[in-house]
Amino acid sequence: MLKKYLITALREIYKNKTFSIIHIFGLSMGIAAFVLILQYSFYELSYEKFYKNADQIYRVRQDRYDKGKLSTTWGAGCAAVGPAIKKEFPEVLAFGRLIGIGGIININERPFREDKMYAVNSSFLSMLPVKLLAGVDSTALEEPMTAVISESIARKYYGSIDVIGKTFRLNKVAVFKITGIFKDLPDNTHLKYNILISWATYVKWNGPGVETAWFWDGFYTYIKLQKGTDIKAFEKKMNVFTDKQTESLTRQYNQSAIYILQPLKDIHLHSNLMWEAEVNGDVKTVYFLMVIAFIILIIAWVNYINLSTVKAIFRSREVAIRKISGAFRIQLINQFLTESFAINIIASILALVLVLVTMPYFRTLTGRALSLSTPGFWIVFISMIVIGPIVSGIYPALVISSFKPMAIFRGKLNGGPGGVSLRKV
Repeated sequence: MLKKYLITALREIYKNKTFSIIHIFGLSMGIAAFVLILQYSFYELSYEKFYKNADQIYRVRQDRYDKGKLSTTWGAGCAAVGPAIKKEFPEVLAFGRLIGIGGIININERPFREDKMYAVNSSFLSMLPVKLLAGVDSTALEEPMTAVISESIARKYYGSIDVIGKTFRLNKVAVFKITGIFKDLPDNTHLKYNILISWATYVKWNGPGVETAWFWDGFYTYIKLQKGTDIKAFEKKMNVFTDKQTESLTRQYNQSAIYILQPLKDIHLHSNLMWEAEVNGDVKTVYFLMVIAFIILIIAWVNYINLSTVKAIFRSREVAIRKISGAFRIQLINQFLTESFAINIIASILALVLVLVTMPYFRTLTGRALSLSTPGFWIVFISMIVIGPIVSGIYPALVISSFKPMAIFRGKLNGGPGGVSLRKV
């Protein structure tokens, strides 16, 4: 029976080419817009989710007070807080500390500028974690003047990833030995880096005082907490502890700081502070765009309903003849729903073609590495293909199947119960 419905549906689509093209093109444009906006929204919501232990990792951000008044809210903070709380609290399993290092690197006497470069402590690699393709993460950044670089940087500057032991020069002075190669990071992370140099190098440049500096700002600190840690309770006792460490400095400078834990997954969409690692997004904008996407899709479906209901008048004699021939109303409803499914599926395929054609331009517009590989996106898209034909096809099917043969032949056909009013709405 389904095969018969499908053959009849395809014949009807082919017979009414102009009307079918309007139906399909209108739906496909709405679906394509829905897909593009939804893909961007899903991408923004996917930040940091590729980390296995993301739920346990927090950034320690800082609010600085001057003479009792809030003066700055930082994404970064002091250098001392990470090792201090790691030593004091058993809940802290590991900490990562890093600071941006800019400059010109020279490789084989060729200068290149790299901005995504940080000095990091050795435990940073295993905490996030950074996947090393070569080298040992526990020792790669222990010694001064050592560095690990990304796979893409290795291929870009050296032509391969077989570069362990090779060197590069920073700002024409400092010579670094490459001790590790890490896999390129996905784009959906707020903290992007291509080169990491050892924290021991930064201490060598600035002196051992940087290790315990509480009012030396500009350092990012990340901590990994034990599962089940009460974050609010931990924040409270952490600040009690840090206040004790900075009592003399607070009295001397009349300044103080409060440390706040930010979940790693929340940073991109929920944080717009001074000294962010990059310009972040905004969760309200993302949700607003998702609402817009669904409104566009609903408008496309409503247009389909309207056109199908208007078209019903031209199929009234077909319905009358089928009913006189013994067709039940449920059979007519199934037939018209099958047509709706066929049109929606064709429109969805065309929409995906439009998306694939326009995706490169949309990537440029958004500045995001968008693709159609997000699992959550496909769940929504397939659900839309299943639900869409029912939502958009049920009303026209009910209207068309409700026509009475005698009323049709007498020319007393109306648009169905409340049809005109609903179409106007």
